[in-house]
Amino acid sequence: MMHDFHWLTTHASSILPRGSRPETSEWRRRLRRFSWWAGRTRRLARRVACAPNRELHSELRPYLWDLCAVLALLQAFLRWLELGKFPPSIATYAQGSYTWFSKGWREAFESGAQEPWVFRGGLSADLRRLLPVECSGDALRPHCMPTGLPLTVRPYTPADEEA
Repeated sequence: MMHDFHWLTTHASSILPRGSRPETSEWRRRLRRFSWWAGRTRRLARRVACAPNRELHSELRPYLWDLCAVLALLQAFLRWLELGKFPPSIATYAQGSYTWFSKGWREAFESGAQEPWVFRGGLSADLRRLLPVECSGDALRPHCMPTGLPLTVRPYTPADEEA
């Protein structure tokens, strides 16, 4: 997904009206693939929400919710690019400052020499950093999670006293 998004943003000028046809069809194919994976992620979140194992649901819910929110943001950005209302020089400024594709970042991650906290935020943060938005992180925070509790409340019983 990260590679597709990176490719889509760096080749966004091919979607402009004067773009070549083969590259335009490749751009749309990759957009469909990115959207398919985003849909699969939302489907996974729905399936985890319906899982009978409520502990699993409560553990994974914040991560899946954050990931789905970031993917929705990336999809919205790609839909805007698909409109083609941007300057042809968009490739020069369509990347965040320090991403998985920056020189040395990926090599440092794959070497295993760095401590895990050097790579802040995991996959969601890496995806968020792909956006060309250099602003406060508050603007990119997902909406509040739904208020439905993942726990089942049962009445207090005398057996609880013995536990």
